[in-house]
Amino acid sequence: MTKTCLDLSSPKAPNVPILFPRHGKYDVNKTDVHRRSGGSVAVIRCVKEKEDLTRVFKVKAVQLAEKLIPAFNTPTGIPWAMVNLKSGVGRNWGWASAGSSILAEFGTLHMEFVHLTYLTGNPVYYQKVMHIRKLLAKMDRPNGLYPNYLNPRTGRWGQRKYMMKTFLVLV
Repeated sequence: MTKTCLDLSSPKAPNVPILFPRHGKYDVNKTDVHRRSGGSVAVIRCVKEKEDLTRVFKVKAVQLAEKLIPAFNTPTGIPWAMVNLKSGVGRNWGWASAGSSILAEFGTLHMEFVHLTYLTGNPVYYQKVMHIRKLLAKMDRPNGLYPNYLNPRTGRWGQRKYMMKTFLVLV
């Protein structure tokens, strides 16, 4: 029965449902990493021998990643926290240090986007996250630590609130 359900080449194969809505505002970090694209990438890695299943998840991961790419269309390349999947318009949380992006959120995109480039051969995902890494490497780190917030328009650090885990590790 499972084989029949996953046999996408069969004329009786079910349509693969969209795993995400086509419009609305979505949190880039949670949509990518915790729910959809990152999950799809993980499934692909774990079930390599199930070619049909792998293909379904790969297609869906790419579809979602393409919807998230407009979040990176900022003057600095630092992604917005949220993006409208239909219009591609991004914005940040109002509470996040004058509209800044959150380091922990955009930092977690790295692993999934690099792996997606590996799976697809499309370098754009890798390029987006490596641009972030290069930008961060050039920036001043007050007190040797990265602050939590980075303004995607100006490339300046937001409020000087540091990640507690980093502080505790270094003390």
